[in-house]
Amino acid sequence: MRQTSESEPVRVGLIGCGRWAREAYLPALTRLRGTIDVVAVATAHPMTARLAGAALGTRSFVGHEAILALDGVEAVINLTAHDPAAITLAALRAGKHVCTELDVGRLAAEIAAEAERQGRIVQFCTWPHVYRPIHVALGSALAAWRQRHPGPRAVSVTWGWPAEQVWHPLEGLCGPIARVCAAATPPGHPQVALVEFAHGDAGAVVSGGPLAPAMRRRIRFEFSHPSGLLTRTDDRLDFHGEQADELLPGGGQEFPFYDWHEDYVTMLADFARCVRGRTPPRMGIDTYLRSQRLEAALHASRHAGGEWIPTLDPPSPDP
Repeated sequence: MRQTSESEPVRVGLIGCGRWAREAYLPALTRLRGTIDVVAVATAHPMTARLAGAALGTRSFVGHEAILALDGVEAVINLTAHDPAAITLAALRAGKHVCTELDVGRLAAEIAAEAERQGRIVQFCTWPHVYRPIHVALGSALAAWRQRHPGPRAVSVTWGWPAEQVWHPLEGLCGPIARVCAAATPPGHPQVALVEFAHGDAGAVVSGGPLAPAMRRRIRFEFSHPSGLLTRTDDRLDFHGEQADELLPGGGQEFPFYDWHEDYVTMLADFARCVRGRTPPRMGIDTYLRSQRLEAALHASRHAGGEWIPTLDPPSPDP
């Protein structure tokens, strides 16, 4: 396959063109012409294939196989709901980089191995990207609160979040996670995973119920200082971040409104830079695997009795 130089647009094939692709991705791709060129589009139905091809001014196909066979396609944007994990893996085997917004849980480890073997990038365009401004605002508030209130502390974060993306708000708020421990809980009680952060804080992730991939659940995060693990104090800070327009606690400050369409432009432009420079994306398959490990710790919490589940971050010293 002909290599793309840094000065050339990245040539992509778009697989899937349903409602979300039309609302979020097509406008962004139109704005990014010259950075990303859509050279082909494929959908499962002839009519949507023709409409998508006409909208993008490019060739259209029924079924993804034709796009994966095209030598002129360097990368794939995989937006189909029809077995997205298998299509992501097939695209990597065909030597394509992949950008996707869909769950690849059952094949995540195989996808990671194939991406490394092929020297290709897998980037996830997911809600954590869209909510990144909120993570930044809450993270700044948390850092300022730590400075004002040293010693044992507890922080509660309630968030409606897809289970397979639990990892991202944790990293966004508190930084790199060193390791995760499955904590035994009685039957019928919420699942709990103990967490150690690289900067020394400790805490727990408490699920609001059984977790399932790609299902939106209410997850509660609780963080505390190692000297008082999960110890509640009178000086308590609570975050509730389900909506972008909610108030920052105690500050009376609203999150600034922003157009999520702009985030898709940013995400896709970031993907193009990663492809051209062969640099890892901010949210790649490694981040996804860490999220799976955290979810596995939650699932195992009723049985594991304190077994540490390794992450891809360097382990921290035992407290």
